[in-house]
Amino acid sequence: MLVLALDVGTSSARARVFDASGRAQAGAEGQVTYEPRTTPDGGVELDADRLLTAVTRALDGCLAGCGARAAEIAAVGASVFWHSLLALDGAGRPLTAVITWADTRSAPAAAALRRAHDERRVHARTGAPLHSAFFPAKLRWLRETRPEVFAQAALWCGFGEYLHAQLTGRLATSLSMASGTGLLDQIAGGWDTDMLAAAGIVAAQLPPIDDTAAPGLIAPHAARWPTLARVPWHPARGDGACSNLGSDCRGPRRVALNVGTSAALRVVLPEPLGPHAPTPWGLWRYRIDARRALLGGATSEGGNVLAWCRRHLALPGDPAALEAALGAAEPDGHGLTALPFLAGERSPGWRPEARACRWIREPSRSRGRCSRAWRSAWPASTTGCARLPPLITSWWARAGPSPTHRPGPRS
Repeated sequence: MLVLALDVGTSSARARVFDASGRAQAGAEGQVTYEPRTTPDGGVELDADRLLTAVTRALDGCLAGCGARAAEIAAVGASVFWHSLLALDGAGRPLTAVITWADTRSAPAAAALRRAHDERRVHARTGAPLHSAFFPAKLRWLRETRPEVFAQAALWCGFGEYLHAQLTGRLATSLSMASGTGLLDQIAGGWDTDMLAAAGIVAAQLPPIDDTAAPGLIAPHAARWPTLARVPWHPARGDGACSNLGSDCRGPRRVALNVGTSAALRVVLPEPLGPHAPTPWGLWRYRIDARRALLGGATSEGGNVLAWCRRHLALPGDPAALEAALGAAEPDGHGLTALPFLAGERSPGWRPEARACRWIREPSRSRGRCSRAWRSAWPASTTGCARLPPLITSWWARAGPSPTHRPGPRS
């Protein structure tokens, strides 16, 4: 038995085939890269249909590499970036671009929501603060700045739901993806009525929450990939949830630190929907499924800091040469202080209006030293997520001996 896994991020779409033991099958993979469109006012968007094309091309490459063994694929699952927002018309066509988590244009709307609502109570219910990364602020911003689109929208979803609908004909959101919107009441187990009202929408304008798999593909995709036409397609789960499970950090005794475009520190807690221990302010709480919560903090910077440095500092093209140059420098010997908020701040301060800057303490401005300053700043920005361990010590105490470091499996 084989399983095909899709991984749709903000910079690439990947497809890969694994066996029942989680071993990747040699050659059975495809990847297509892309870049979001940015705007001077903080916009970070992806075109929905171009993104769909990238996913289908990644699937083409994966299945071509799999060859005859593609007939052994028994299920398809997808990991998709959390917090994206897309408006659809009555025919299911996109009215907006895919607005990503990094888009900070709704920061004023988030501030207005904080003035009108008790943010701590909202955070306690939904697991999310009132911030530009989440649906309430994005929806309020669209209502104020693009009222004609807002009025025309029949449904609001993320790219994961749009992808599932285009491939399978079924529009639904997993509990995991719903938990990353900032609209899910994780105590009541449904959409949060107060936040729906604040956003100016009703529950019928959101996909139904359903974790069951679709029975297969619709045209033209069924003809394009006949070996997958009658295979169960599971709705997308949040990328962070999948990352923890894939790195074998499946319980409260292991904390996962992942660095991609951004970065996150996360732990899985065996908590069902309903009343739960308070979520520390500065962190978030999403869902893997109805039985497990995901607690953590995420920064808006990670690999995007290095990408920015490569674009603007004319760094050496050879990664080994760059690492050697950076490693030869004395820590904090560059005379620079950098604040790496390329897409505002998320955990722990949740300030979407924060912006990157560089403070020159000494006149040392070489490209290598600038890069070292920027890259040194990212680990410092993750220290706020260290509020995570105190909450889970009680879980560790019940689980047995203190956890020890154990690297996750390599793919």
